[in-house]
Amino acid sequence: MLLLAACSPDTDNTGQLESLEAELEMAREEIASLSEELNSLRDQAAQEEETKRVVSGFFEPGADMLDLLHEGYVQHNPVFKRFGEINGVSGKDEARLLFSFFMPQGDEESMEEMPAPDPNQPVGDPTYLVLAEGDVGVALQQRWLPDPMNEGEYYEAFWFDAWRVRDGQLYEHWDAAVIEEPLPPFLQEGMGEAAVEQALGQ
Repeated sequence: MLLLAACSPDTDNTGQLESLEAELEMAREEIASLSEELNSLRDQAAQEEETKRVVSGFFEPGADMLDLLHEGYVQHNPVFKRFGEINGVSGKDEARLLFSFFMPQGDEESMEEMPAPDPNQPVGDPTYLVLAEGDVGVALQQRWLPDPMNEGEYYEAFWFDAWRVRDGQLYEHWDAAVIEEPLPPFLQEGMGEAAVEQALGQ
């Protein structure tokens, strides 16, 4: 009996120690899991900030839009895709051809044909709201358009553009564009092989 009494406290201590060690190991595992989750959230937040930065950069004054586009650029705008199809180009070349067509460099005649902006028209904000989830960013663009029901007044409207960002560049693009009828002139026929090659610097 004396021997049993002498051994009992040690047995109890051993059991308590094992229990504490088990609890400590569980706590370590939980801390490791939380640390991994925290690092993942930090990485995601950093990626989304980078996505918003790249998307916002497309609208910065003087930005080189072509330089912002990835070499593997994918376009989902059906109007732009159709323009590329009838001119035999796609991807970044399609964008390059579009920019040369709609924004010709040094074309003073085209600039003269453009109507002067109304000084009373409110200035919109192309980056009114920029959101990101992972590598996909959306820019909500505020515009002010002439009000057909109130002459001389303008109403607020919004457009959106969504991009997937890869390697610090715009890789894939979506928006709400549709092919309307009647077809605009630039979708009725191609520019011609010579004009396309000149625009692409070939």
